[in-house]
Amino acid sequence: ELIGGYGIARALVLEAIARINTELQTTTAVITHNAVIAEMADRVISISDGKIVRDEQAGAYASRESTREFAVRMRSAQG
Repeated sequence: ELIGGYGIARALVLEAIARINTELQTTTAVITHNAVIAEMADRVISISDGKIVRDEQAGAYASRESTREFAVRMRSAQG
C-alpha cells in the first residue's frame, strides 16, 4: 500500500488526497486494507474475488462490521 506506513508521512499523504479531492472536485480511488483509512472515504466499495460485495456511502461503512469481521465472514461463505 502506498500509504501503509504510519506517522507524519501517512497523515500528509491522506491530507493531500483529501485536499485535491475537495479543491479540484475530483474522484480519487484509494485501495486499502486499512479500515481507518477506508472510514475517511465518501464511498467504500468492497471487492472479493474480483466481485463487488458491498458498496456504501459515507458513514454507512463506519457503522457496519469491521473490515476484518467482514473478510472473515466472506472467507467462511466461500467455503
